[in-house]
Amino acid sequence: MWIFRILLPIIALYIIYLFTFRFAVGMMPVWLFLFGLSLLLSFESIYVKMFQSALFKNFFLFGLVLFLLIEVTIVYAGIRTDLKEDSDYIIVLGASVRGETMSLTLHRRAKKAYEYLALHGDAKAVLSGGMGPGEDISEAEAMRRYLVKKGIDENRLILEDKSTNTKENIGFSYKFIEKEADVIVISSRFHILRSQMIAKKQGKTMKGIGSGTLIYLAPNYYLREFFGLFYEIFR
Repeated sequence: MWIFRILLPIIALYIIYLFTFRFAVGMMPVWLFLFGLSLLLSFESIYVKMFQSALFKNFFLFGLVLFLLIEVTIVYAGIRTDLKEDSDYIIVLGASVRGETMSLTLHRRAKKAYEYLALHGDAKAVLSGGMGPGEDISEAEAMRRYLVKKGIDENRLILEDKSTNTKENIGFSYKFIEKEADVIVISSRFHILRSQMIAKKQGKTMKGIGSGTLIYLAPNYYLREFFGLFYEIFR
């Protein structure tokens, strides 16, 4: 019971933060559900009644263990990456652009791509991401501008500017890549495992290099990825 009383204000403040800065619109129902559940279970009478039910108790424990196992797998896939790994191509997955300015998530992915390209002079990069609402240029173009400004030869950069989701990112990008080429995907750490799963469904195998995530956004992104993985597994 005490753990839910601790979680309650933390979740409430996090919801306020996400709402204020317009992060995680799609995940808001999940955060509100967690807030409501924590609120109910913070009352001793409800907590005792619910956990006296073997069905609820077993379901809760099963869900908690499953969540932790999947999250550990997501984290592990994102951190076991190495910039020294050789490849012929990297695919850099897009993220949102505000006008012509890269979001912090996209900037971190582009920065990781720069670090890799600077270290591997023969590798080429497929910059993947179309143009969505509120974007004046494509995500691919935003990354191209950043990398060229950092000194990367434009001839090493290939723009894939039609995709609107991760499945299209990967599928469209491979159209620019030779069949037997070694490929590494660069995305946020929380996104590496699902990207590799999507590639495998398309008959592709690729390694991953993860870029860091802002610590205050990590809870939302990793929670979202939990549901994203389930979607990929069962669709």
